[in-house]
Amino acid sequence: MLDRARVLLPLAFVSSLRVVARAALIAGTLAPAPAVFAAETVTIGNLVFVNKALVGVGRVPSDLRDKFGETFGSGSGIAVDPRSWVKTPTGYQGTLYMLPDRGYNIGGTTDYRARLNKLSVTLKPLDNPAAVPEAERQNSVVASLTDTILLTDPAGASLTGLDPDRIRPAANGFPDLPLALNGRVSIDTESLVLLPDGSFFVGDEYGPYLYRFSPTGRMLAGSACGMAISTCAGRSAHDCWEASATFTIDAISAAGTPCPVTSATSTPSRSLPRSRKS
Repeated sequence: MLDRARVLLPLAFVSSLRVVARAALIAGTLAPAPAVFAAETVTIGNLVFVNKALVGVGRVPSDLRDKFGETFGSGSGIAVDPRSWVKTPTGYQGTLYMLPDRGYNIGGTTDYRARLNKLSVTLKPLDNPAAVPEAERQNSVVASLTDTILLTDPAGASLTGLDPDRIRPAANGFPDLPLALNGRVSIDTESLVLLPDGSFFVGDEYGPYLYRFSPTGRMLAGSACGMAISTCAGRSAHDCWEASATFTIDAISAAGTPCPVTSATSTPSRSLPRSRKS
């Protein structure tokens, strides 16, 4: 089991991986593993997962750019659209949403516009990888970037990856929001939950914030979901806020309901910590 006190992974990412794992592991059951390896199984609730080891490999070009000209980058959070995931004659296909981090750093943070990447993924599990040409083995998973959604504040202004150094006072049902020097709301996107209506929750690492965005990326609601003091005991402000964002998103995944997303449920310090990321 994961020790949540020690592992600082975005737990929404872990929760979403459960969905991905379900499809990948089911796909793995289509191919018998070599006799020298025994299949591993684990039961979670009424679901039995079968680990058939690696059943597919794929790559995304290192020079891939989105429709706004920005490099594709890495992902801090991932969510599967379960309605899109289907079985095909040769495997599976579906849609994944990948949440980049706050952008690259060059001697500090940059004015990277927060976004959400949409990918079409196909998986063709291999029955016997050793019998397949190496080039074909390396393309059994194909991920194509099909769209990029910019995240904005309620007024439609882009969010930024720049470090916050001030506060936008609470207004219109939103709590105090972290603000960068350029006047835009700062966000360090870390965790993601896709909702049935196409909207989504995003957890922030600049503070214990949870935001809800429309399917087109406009901020609909926000809340400063602080963690219990006992949970933050002995942690730096940065680590506590990071854990708060991931803890809240994981609670949504587990229970289906977040803390109230209409106004602040706890008041964050107005002395915002500078990020320690490199």
